[in-house]
Amino acid sequence: PTPPPSRVELSPPPPSRVGVATTATTAPPPPPCPDSYQPHPGDAIDAAVAAFVNQPRNRLRRSLFSRLAAPGSYLYGTHNARLRLDPDTGELQAQERLCDSGGGGKVGPAGDVAAPAAWLGVEEFARHVERKQSDRLRRARVRARELAQQGS
Repeated sequence: PTPPPSRVELSPPPPSRVGVATTATTAPPPPPCPDSYQPHPGDAIDAAVAAFVNQPRNRLRRSLFSRLAAPGSYLYGTHNARLRLDPDTGELQAQERLCDSGGGGKVGPAGDVAAPAAWLGVEEFARHVERKQSDRLRRARVRARELAQQGS
């Protein structure tokens, strides 16, 4: 008689290690780059500013943003600005502010109160302020040249 066929016992496969963190492979997050903008802890607006200026294309704007004491208050270069996260979209927005008139408007050079400036996306705001500064620098150079020619 022929012997019965032998039974092959299959052992279960070893447990998978995919997706399992081990102390040998888990590293702490890298330290922040010393040149990057570090947001104030717990400030969502400042975290959005950091995300904006730490993008490579905005690296030159990094040193222009300075957070002030009041929430959402910043300097962009020498321009006083209010920043916010749009309540509908979460987009970072900015509004130029000359002086606070108490009612949210701007006080112009003649002391008149104008309606508040429109909220702009932060990149559009930065370009707007940069153009104004560029125009002022160009006019100052022209005046300096004229004065130098008059003095000669």
